[in-house]
Amino acid sequence: LLVFHKTTKVSEDPAKTRRTPRTESSGSIEIPDSGVAATPRSKAIVSVSKEVGGLFNMYGRTGLNLLLIPELVIFQESKLSEWPEDLRSHQIFEISTADSKTVVILKDINVPSIYLANAEERWDKYWKTLNGIRTLCSSDDIQFIDYSCEEIFDLFTTEKICSKLLKLKCKFEGNGEFNLLNKTYSGKTIFADKPNQIVQYWRANDWPEGHFSKIKINLKKRKGGARISFQQSAVPIDKYRVTRKFFKAYYWGKLECFYSFELRRQFVFDKENSAKIYSLWLDGKELSAKLGAQCVINGERGQDFSIKNSTIIGVNAEISKNKIVQLYGHSDWQLMKNKKNPTYLTLEFFDIEPRGLRGCVVNAILSNIPLKYKKIARDTFTSIWKTLGATECGSFTITQPLKCKRQKALDTLVNSAKMSEITGTKCKFGKVAGHPFFMFNESASGIILEQSDRMVRFQWNEREWPVDVSAEVIFDFDDFEKKNELQLTHQFIPFADLRSQRRRWETFLKSFAKSIN
Repeated sequence: LLVFHKTTKVSEDPAKTRRTPRTESSGSIEIPDSGVAATPRSKAIVSVSKEVGGLFNMYGRTGLNLLLIPELVIFQESKLSEWPEDLRSHQIFEISTADSKTVVILKDINVPSIYLANAEERWDKYWKTLNGIRTLCSSDDIQFIDYSCEEIFDLFTTEKICSKLLKLKCKFEGNGEFNLLNKTYSGKTIFADKPNQIVQYWRANDWPEGHFSKIKINLKKRKGGARISFQQSAVPIDKYRVTRKFFKAYYWGKLECFYSFELRRQFVFDKENSAKIYSLWLDGKELSAKLGAQCVINGERGQDFSIKNSTIIGVNAEISKNKIVQLYGHSDWQLMKNKKNPTYLTLEFFDIEPRGLRGCVVNAILSNIPLKYKKIARDTFTSIWKTLGATECGSFTITQPLKCKRQKALDTLVNSAKMSEITGTKCKFGKVAGHPFFMFNESASGIILEQSDRMVRFQWNEREWPVDVSAEVIFDFDDFEKKNELQLTHQFIPFADLRSQRRRWETFLKSFAKSIN
């Protein structure tokens, strides 16, 4: 996914208004308002169309307009000149207005992975022909231990507090304007809701003239301190690292705080229902037997617990049907012992049986983990669930445009001869749902779980996987402008095999589309 934001300045006099593009890749590309419409330096042939179904050719990108909603959305299908003829990607331009500027978010979807760098380079060159400034965004969750939301708020808005805490020479004006370090950095507070939120324009004096980033700070009170969500958008890409270093050195590094992150995992149990695994997690005696270490835990809300000889400690915060929320900490995390800024563990349990597979899935989220303990949190948490008999899993979705009719594609997916030809391996399929199949010279096999006029769903096993591990593969079709779009979802894949499975399916989908289009 490539993201570009495009903005334009609008002059105060409507009669003199000229729009000059600004664009952003993972942030924004800013194009200074020179008062003259920017003209790409390339002499390549350019032809455009303002009609749905119209063809265009723009600097080596040729394609078709699929949807045009004036001042709101442009949806196109296109390819670069160096791509094979059968490859296409899709562009969605979402248009809106913010801060007296026109903002366009461009998403380039379905770019073939082998051409991803090529596509990004071409977009980058295109924006540079318009004198663009490529920018990035940053986002951090930061925990302050002994500072309140009010103190952090004053740090960004009050001259006295900023000078005292950070030992910076700074000046704050009554109109919201400010400068730091002898005007090395400057900006303006445009919104302040004490002690909840601050929004500022911010820039360094070596940035392009007139260009500002935007800082948004959301503050939340936490026991023993405060937590902020710090977001900074439209930072020039060549100034991104030095800007992050500035905030780390002059703000976060001078205060007692830490960065945090969130860990999301999916664990699959074969031949076990969700009620049993739910009860296991809240039964200290059974959990001790499974893990071979002392565990003290029960299902009462507000009760302290410990797992694996107090390696994991915490408190039951919420106990409800199919869901458990716990304040969670590792023995190395001193913050947890003082119950300041705790990590939260959320567990959700559900059965796989309704979709035709045996077993259950546990969705686990560890939020607010101190960044310095990222590896400890990941390794310890994953180890516990694997010892309990779970397989750590992941999933992915790939989209492939097709030119043929949907029914032809559906029939091909369960046609043994055609699938053998497409994959170059031996494949065999049953005729109806409930029948077995195998693919890739029997390295993959399973059962056809469901067939309809829009999708085919398989229970999927790999020869190298443990016998009790089953994944799920879904081929789903969607019609658009007399064309089909095939969406492949592969879920419950053992984590270690995630990348190799994705590469194989990407190769398959290209061959599949080429064969039937």
